[in-house]
Amino acid sequence: MDELRVKEVEPLLKLDGHHPSIEINLNYTNNKPNFVKFNRKLLKPNYHKCNFEKIKEHLRKVNWHELLNDLDPDSAVDAMYKELNSAILLFVPFKKCNPY
Repeated sequence: MDELRVKEVEPLLKLDGHHPSIEINLNYTNNKPNFVKFNRKLLKPNYHKCNFEKIKEHLRKVNWHELLNDLDPDSAVDAMYKELNSAILLFVPFKKCNPY
């Protein structure tokens, strides 16, 4: 782990005393490949060629309060990851990789 920062933020969901709203910023260098199996070929997201501006624009258009308002924390995390993965599939190209 290179750097970790944690701070309290305004909650997106109804506040639970045991689970306060926090923002975690983690800088981490992963030396293991992130492979996705797709049509019997191994593909890896090529984040160096992704369109970060389009990803940010896509995520800004999500009405997070409407999406997460009535969800329990586990369902809210699932919904958040669904939106994030959708943006990755739309705006991050994949490249073929040799897993060996």
